[in-house]
Amino acid sequence: MDIYLIVVIILTIIVSILCTKVIYDTYRILRPKSYAADEESDESK
Repeated sequence: MDIYLIVVIILTIIVSILCTKVIYDTYRILRPKSYAADEESDESK
């Protein structure tokens, strides 16, 4: 397999994870009540 292709795939996955974290953090700041509810559901797991 092409090394360049593998690097591109890995970088794409990393960028996707970072974008997801940024979006989740922004949502948490804008919706503190929803985040508190999510914390409670996480603790019950």
